[in-house]
Amino acid sequence: MLSSIVNVFNKILNLNSLHSNKITSKGASLLFNILKECKSTIKIINLDSNQLDDDCIESLGEFIQNNQTIKNIYIGNNKITDKGIEILLPYLIGNTTINELDIYENKEITDKSIPLLNEIIHKSSIEKININDTSITEEEREEIEFALSIPIDKREIPLITIGNVKSASKRIKE
Repeated sequence: MLSSIVNVFNKILNLNSLHSNKITSKGASLLFNILKECKSTIKIINLDSNQLDDDCIESLGEFIQNNQTIKNIYIGNNKITDKGIEILLPYLIGNTTINELDIYENKEITDKSIPLLNEIIHKSSIEKININDTSITEEEREEIEFALSIPIDKREIPLITIGNVKSASKRIKE
C-alpha cells in the first residue's frame, strides 16, 4: 500500500503538480519522510507557492542526503528565511546530482545568506540558483551570478557518502 502511494507521489512530483496547493511545512515534512523511507527516485521537487517555512527544511535536507536522483528543487514563493538556507547548507555540500535550486520570492532570504549560497555553489554541482524577488541586493546577486559561472570541474566538491550529514538538531546540540 505504502509503495503504491509513493509511486503516485513520484509521478506527481515529477510532473511538477504540487505547487500552489497550500501545503504546509508539516505536510511537506511528512511527505519528505515517507519518500525517504521508501527510497523514492524522484528527480524534481516542486513545492513553489505553498505555505512552507524553515520548519520543513531539515526534512527536505534529510531526503536530499538519502537520494541520488533529485536534479531540481523548487521552493520559491514560500516563507523560507536565511535560517532555512543555513539548515539546508550541509545537505547540499558535496551533492553532485542537484543542478538547480529555486528559492525566488522568499522575502526573508537576505544578504545574510550570500556566504552560505556561495559555499553551496563552490562545493556542489548546482548550476542555477534563482534568487529573484528575495531581499538580496543587486550587488550580492551579481556575486552569486559570478560564482555560478565557475565551471563545475573547477569547484572543490567534497566527496560525501549517503547519510554522513548530521541533522540540524544534532549540530545545534554539539
